[in-house]
Amino acid sequence: MHLGRHQPRAGAEVTRSDPRSFRLFNIELRATSIIIALGGFVLFLIPWNHGDAHEIRVALATAVLTIGVIGLINDAYLRRAFTEEALAHVSRYLREHFADELFRSLGLARDFVETGVEKLVVADGPDWPALLANAARVQCLVIEPAAWMAEQWPTIKNIAVAHAVSVSIYAPDPAHPEFEEIARRYDLGLTALTANVGELRRRIEQEWEAARVAPGAQRLDANSEIRLKFYRGVPSFSATLADRKGAITFHQSLGNRQDQDTLVMILDADSETAVIGWCREQLDTLDRLLDQYYGAGG
Repeated sequence: MHLGRHQPRAGAEVTRSDPRSFRLFNIELRATSIIIALGGFVLFLIPWNHGDAHEIRVALATAVLTIGVIGLINDAYLRRAFTEEALAHVSRYLREHFADELFRSLGLARDFVETGVEKLVVADGPDWPALLANAARVQCLVIEPAAWMAEQWPTIKNIAVAHAVSVSIYAPDPAHPEFEEIARRYDLGLTALTANVGELRRRIEQEWEAARVAPGAQRLDANSEIRLKFYRGVPSFSATLADRKGAITFHQSLGNRQDQDTLVMILDADSETAVIGWCREQLDTLDRLLDQYYGAGG
C-alpha cells in the first residue's frame, strides 16, 4: 500500500489555516483586556468626588476594571485550565477504552520490527537478486536442491562474478540414514531427491570451474570462493543468509504438498537482530560440526 499526497479535484481550492493568525488573535485579545483594565483603573483616579457623576464614575470604573481583569484571568488561567481539563478527560477516556489494545498492538509491532523480520509471504519467494546483492558472505541451508538451483544459484554466480563473495552451501547427505526421512517428511521422493543432490553437486563443481576460467567480464572475482557441505539430520527449515539480510523458508511437510505452498520469513535489518543472529548461529554451528566430522575440506 502506497500512502501519498491527496490530490485535490480540478477547480477545488485547498485552504489551510494559518497558525500565525490564531496567535495574533490571542495577542490582540490579551492587549484589549489590559487596555480595558487600565481604563477602569484610570477612571478611579479621576478627581471628581461630588454629585451623581461620582457614583456613575465609580460604577463605570468598577464595571470596566472588572471586565478587564476577568478577561486577563480568562486568558491567562481559565482557558488554559479548561483546555487541560478537557484533554485530561479525553486522555482518560482513550486510556480506559482503547489503551490496552492500542499499547498491546504497538508493543507487538515494535517487538516484531526489532526481530529484523521485514515481512512474511506465502508461496512467493523473495526477490533473490535484491536480497543477495552486494553480500560478502552467503550461507544456504538447502532442503530442496532443485528449487534452490532454479531460484538462487544463478544469482549467486552473478554476484561471485561482480565482486568477492564467500559462499557456503549445506545440502542433505545421501549417505546418511536420515536422508530418507527428509524425502519422506517433505514429500520429495527418495529417488528424485538423491538425483537432485547429485545434480546440485555436479552443477556447482562444473559451473563454478567454468566461471573461474571464463574470459573477460564473465570470469569469477579472484577472491570469490564456494564450499559445498553435506549435513546429517532433518532440518525444520531452509535458509539463506546474506550478511544482515536473509530468508527463512518453512516447507509444508508430511505429504501435504498439493499446492507446494511455503511460508517465507524475509529478514532485513541494520544490525544483528534476534532472528538473524539465531539463524546465523545455527548455520555457523552446523559448519563447525561438519568440519569436525568430514574435515575442513568438506
